[in-house]
Amino acid sequence: NVFGAGEKSALGVRNETLRVANYAGSVVIETWSKDAVRIEATHSELDKVWIRSIDGALLIKTTTSPKAQRSADIHITAPAWMNLEVSGTHTDVAVEGTRGQVHVTTVHGDVDVARGSGRMELNTVNRDIRVANSMGNVVAESVNGDCVLRAMEADTVDASTVNGSIVYEGSYRPRGSYHFASHNGDVAVAVPPKCDASFAVATFSG
Repeated sequence: NVFGAGEKSALGVRNETLRVANYAGSVVIETWSKDAVRIEATHSELDKVWIRSIDGALLIKTTTSPKAQRSADIHITAPAWMNLEVSGTHTDVAVEGTRGQVHVTTVHGDVDVARGSGRMELNTVNRDIRVANSMGNVVAESVNGDCVLRAMEADTVDASTVNGSIVYEGSYRPRGSYHFASHNGDVAVAVPPKCDASFAVATFSG
């Protein structure tokens, strides 16, 4: 299927994974209880949004490209149980309310996740990662941006950046694992009272 600017599309799904590829612009994914995916797109009339089923996944892909120098904003409502894979270059990504796995890769975009409860792998190069009110297992990696995690109840967290800072506020599971690393930035970790945990701290130049 293909549809143009300003159009809306809703379709029932049985696919376990939703894959979204958008070179530039934004991808916003919210969830609902229906076994259907609703898509709304804002983009140039010269671009299209393709929807197709490939290898057991539902693929949503825009025709934006580096040569075209145009962007698209995609707003998706998907079942909370679906696994999500989002990729882009100049793309901001926001996900809220998912229970499935989340895998986000972007270069010049921010990554925001709220109320997630599955495994999350979040990657950006030049912008920030923000996770709030979430559970499960979280891997957050940036190069030149910050990683900020607040109101967390995660079982495991691995947050790292090269030139940014790390902020973590949340609980610590008795058998959880939490790793925070920054080469040229600050690491701020809130420790609640009566926290049963061991900490290992190292610094290179600060």
